[in-house]
Amino acid sequence: MRREIGKYIFSDPKVGEGELRFKGTRIPVSRVLELIAEGYSLEAAAAAFHHRISKEAVAEAVMLAAKALEKIYEPSGRKHTRARGSKAATL
Repeated sequence: MRREIGKYIFSDPKVGEGELRFKGTRIPVSRVLELIAEGYSLEAAAAAFHHRISKEAVAEAVMLAAKALEKIYEPSGRKHTRARGSKAATL
C-alpha cells in the first residue's frame, strides 16, 4: 500500500521495495540525503537529478530526516524547541 509521507515523498512496496522516493520519480530519498551530507546545497542536489526533483522536495527530505533523528535520539522528557526565527530545530 502506497504511503504519502509528505508533499513530495512517498513509500510503496511495489516501487523500490518500499524505500522512500520522491513523488513522480524513482529517485531514492536516501541518495539525495547522501549528497547533502557530502556538502551539496539544496539546489545542487536537485540539479544532480536534472531538476526532476525541486529544491523544496530536497528541503522536505532534510526536514523529515531531522525530525526522525530527533524522535529517535532526543532524551525522553526533553521538549523539542526551535531556535527563534529559525526553521532548523535545536538539538
